[in-house]
Order: sequence, then structure tokens, then C-alpha cells
Amino acid sequence: MVMVKHTKHLSEERACGMRGNSFTGIISIVGTPTPVEPNRRSAKLDSKWGDILRLWFDDIDSPYQNYVMFTDEQADRVIEWMQQHEDEFKGIFVHCAQGVSRSAAIARFIAKVYGLPFDEREGMMFNRHVFNTLCRRWKDHGHDEITEVLYLASTGAELPIIST
Repeated sequence: MVMVKHTKHLSEERACGMRGNSFTGIISIVGTPTPVEPNRRSAKLDSKWGDILRLWFDDIDSPYQNYVMFTDEQADRVIEWMQQHEDEFKGIFVHCAQGVSRSAAIARFIAKVYGLPFDEREGMMFNRHVFNTLCRRWKDHGHDEITEVLYLASTGAELPIIST
């Protein structure tokens, strides 16, 4: 029986300041080392989280220089990790550097899979490549296609999100 009742995206700073618990898992996203940050390391998270999935990729949605894009293999790791823990975790947190784009894309995907609420205003800047890769791999794993429509808060107009 699926126990996941909430998901939340947040910044690395906020995630590192939180106390973990055995009923909540966290997905930790860190960018790859760059000339500006050559010593980039894993986030220092509390060891009491139910489990930590660590991913290394940059916040890009198309190839750019030496930056690393989110891959099908990473999407598979996220999906398999979610399924492995869905009967034990009440919540899943996702963090990246600022808690805005990469983490929002994965949290949005988790919300869609488990039918959880997701604050559209808070998550409007999500990385489309990450979200679409997860949706495509979810379907490739034999699950129903994830489709959605966003409502623009300012006008109420619909903006379709198309998974590729």
C-alpha cells in the first residue's frame, strides 16, 4: 500500500538544516564540478533520513559545453527508488542548489505519480527536460502516460505540458 502523502522541493541549504526521520526519504541533486566550483561535493544531509538518493547533474535542458544533463539512467534510478520506498515513506523531499528547477521537476513528477497536491505557483520554474524525461521513462516502464495542463494564474489560460 502506497504511504507517500506529500512531496516538497527545497534548497540545499534548507535540506542540510533539516533533521531527517525514517519515514521520509530525500533526493539530493548536486551540480557537477565546474571551473567556478571545482570542489563541488555531496550535500551534507542528516544521516537519519529513511534513505537518500544522490544524483549529480546540472540545471540545463539542452546540451551546453561540459555541463551534464539529466539522463534516462538517472530517471530510472528515481523511479526505481520511489517504487522501492513507496510502502514505507510518508514523504519525499527533493533538493537542489536553489530548490527551484531540478528539484521542482522531480517533486512535480512524484506528485503526479501519487496524485498529491503540488503548488503550481511555487513550482512554475521546473526544469522541463527533467520532468519530461521522467514522464517518458515512467511510460517506458509500462505505466500510464502522465499528461497535465497548467493553469496560468494571471489569466486562467491553459498551457499544455507535452511529455516527449
